[in-house]
Amino acid sequence: MLRYACLAAFLVGGCNTNAFDRAQAQSEDAARIRCQCGWELEGYESESACVSDRLADLGEVDDCQRRAYDSVPELHAPIDCLLDANDANLSCARGARCDVEALQRCDEERSTAVMACPEIDEEASARASQIEAECRAGTPGTCPDLMASGSGVLATGSTTGQGADLVGSCGGDRAADLAFTWTAPSAGTWRIDTYGSDFDTVLYALTDCGGTELACNDDGETGFQSEIVLELAAGQTVVLVVDGFGSETGGFVLNATAL
Repeated sequence: MLRYACLAAFLVGGCNTNAFDRAQAQSEDAARIRCQCGWELEGYESESACVSDRLADLGEVDDCQRRAYDSVPELHAPIDCLLDANDANLSCARGARCDVEALQRCDEERSTAVMACPEIDEEASARASQIEAECRAGTPGTCPDLMASGSGVLATGSTTGQGADLVGSCGGDRAADLAFTWTAPSAGTWRIDTYGSDFDTVLYALTDCGGTELACNDDGETGFQSEIVLELAAGQTVVLVVDGFGSETGGFVLNATAL
């Protein structure tokens, strides 16, 4: 017989946040199918009472879980694969119409599909857990932290003492960071870099806070500073994040050069 947990704990690393909505919907569908087929055998007074009882244990996915999931893209493919396996299982179970043997075959097919999914990276999962813990501790700040404009030197300062709010696909999971909203003064190719900074930086660009990553770089062409290249329209706004390798922080320079 079908039985799902909410997957919220499993998703705590991470995909677009629609994964949480899919997992929630799958859990609800699974509860309804299970109760439709066996509410009397499980001792409930009615099918609706069975469904209500099972849905009461699902809980809500909060912003800290979503932040952690969105911040660790390495978890997205494994989770999406699991969700696809769940969707196929639910479709199979609906067609089984409470036939026990048919439901068992559905579960066997799901098990086979799950085994073919990519394994969840332990380091990525731990990173997501850390991001969630920091969020619950109240360390993350608002995003963006500051605004930048023009070209040349966009900003200088230090990441020391800032919150470890964001993470890029190429690093920055433990270091403090600063996020800047920046609008491209003209259309074309722009090089954004941290040349002149005094620590091992990580630099990435997002469409907006919590949005899609456009580019990410740890080490550029001149050592431990970072460089990304963006194709932007005139007036296009992005979020530039100055982060650090490992837990490194320090003084930074953020530059933008039209190529």
